Amino acid sequence: MQSASTPDSRDATLCCRMLPPCYIVIAVLGSLVLLHLLFELHYFTRSLLTVVIGLFCKKNRHILDTLSVKGRGY
Repeated sequence: MQSASTPDSRDATLCCRMLPPCYIVIAVLGSLVLLHLLFELHYFTRSLLTVVIGLFCKKNRHILDTLSVKGRGY
């Protein structure tokens, strides 16, 4: 019979002790990737919405017409 302090049993214990920190690192990196994708998707949808509104909601203006833009003056 092998005792509890053989190299094989110590390696198995070390492996089990190192497993949770690996999961923590994977979870942190995975959440960072998900946040990046979320913000990237948000930017893409805002850009797409701007292009679609610009294409389909045009007002008929001639290039030489005088236009004024009104907004908040920060």
